[in-house]
Amino acid sequence: MILLAALAVLSAAEPSHAAPPAALPSVSAPSQPLFRNSVGFVQGYFGDAGPYWFLIDTGANRSAFDRGLAERLGLKKGESTEVAGTAGVIAADTAIIPALRLGGVTTHNLSPTLYDLSGSLAPEGAKIAGIVGHDVLGNLAILFDPAGGRLAMAPKAETLADLASATVVPMELDNGIPRIDADVNGRPMKLRIDSGASIGDGPKIFVNITERDFAALKGADAALVPYTHFTATGTGGTVRIPVIAGKSLKIGDRRFADPHLIVQPPTGYFASPDAVGFLGLYALKSKSGVIVDYPGKRLLILP
Repeated sequence: MILLAALAVLSAAEPSHAAPPAALPSVSAPSQPLFRNSVGFVQGYFGDAGPYWFLIDTGANRSAFDRGLAERLGLKKGESTEVAGTAGVIAADTAIIPALRLGGVTTHNLSPTLYDLSGSLAPEGAKIAGIVGHDVLGNLAILFDPAGGRLAMAPKAETLADLASATVVPMELDNGIPRIDADVNGRPMKLRIDSGASIGDGPKIFVNITERDFAALKGADAALVPYTHFTATGTGGTVRIPVIAGKSLKIGDRRFADPHLIVQPPTGYFASPDAVGFLGLYALKSKSGVIVDYPGKRLLILP
């Protein structure tokens, strides 16, 4: 997901075409990983320039870098593109990045979109240089452990954690973005995994769903009505989003009680009849974290 501001909840944004993953990087243990509002950041370099903070975002199928920094570094411009986001579709410039280093991971020949990211969610007192998406992450397994302050990447998930007691959930890619089957209030539902979605670190579990899925839930239970609204800013503008108290969330064999359902208005990406909802890291409560395993096509929820 491409974040353009730090508000209560930010939703999926993507270019109109997915960028393929670059060549397989080496194993990584990024220096000084940090989480804020359940979103993970690591430090990295543009070639030898840096270090800079980068947001690790499974909800973005193409990376995005800060326009001002790209200009100061003299990065060459690439072809323009379009990005579909929360509130609409906008044009975007691109840059050519010969090499991006995140810890021990080096990815070559990136073509990220360019935005003013100065208002994006970032580590306290800092600004981010970029948002890293599928074009960097697509050959890796990524461990997100907000409680333990760990964020690491490797070609194989087995090198990141003991998987013996993990909940294994099959995963497919939806235009480069991980997607799983879940169950919300007893109804089967497809949901994307969006590590760039920010909502805070409280005990509540939030699930972002489409209006279409909410209509089906409400058809079975007329008592489902909004108890509050969130304001979300993403690519294309700002929207007001209703929040409903749900009853249950099941992912694989893991059950979560009392989820709060955030109903995305049918704008931008969510205007598509094929749109699905999403889960941020704030929904996947785990003492040991979760692993998004792109090569293994699975989501691993650790104990």
